[in-house]
Parts: sequence; structure tokens; C-alpha cells
Amino acid sequence: MASSPWKAKNIRLDIKSLENWQHKDIIEDTIPGISLDKTYRELLKKRKGQSVIVAVIDEEIDIHNVDFKKSIWTNVKEIEGNGIGYANKNCTVS
Repeated sequence: MASSPWKAKNIRLDIKSLENWQHKDIIEDTIPGISLDKTYRELLKKRKGQSVIVAVIDEEIDIHNVDFKKSIWTNVKEIEGNGIGYANKNCTVS
């Protein structure tokens, strides 16, 4: 049987540490997560992110409704007839 090159620490975690278990690292935290905390700390610490607008509209929406009025963004660079359809026309933002 081959031995693993990594050795997990034997530590006890409190409830707060377990709240974001999916971000943990199997070697550092003994929790099989995606190592997100470690990635931000070691790989991305000197990088700066960019803002991104993402919209997912799963059904029809009345973009003229007063409740949505402040949350609707219209793509002023929309190219009519480019085959993309309405997906790049109106988007909700929060």
C-alpha cells in the first residue's frame, strides 16, 4: 500500500470553524473542502478582483414594474439582430 505524501493534522474544530466547512483544506483543517481560504491566502493575496454584472432571468419579468425600476439595467451597446436574443438586453442588478 502506497503512503500519502501529505499528512493531515489532528486538530479539533469549533462550531464557528465548521460553518464554512466547504472552504477548508484537508491537510490544514482535516476537512475535505475546496481549499478556498488557503487559495485566497496563498495564491490570490496580491491580486485585485474586478466587478462583474451577472443576470439570470429564468422567466418573463415586467421591466416597467415600479418595484423593479431601480434594479433594471439596459445594455446600451445591444446589437439588434445579432442572434443572441434578449439575453443581453435587460438585466436585473442588486
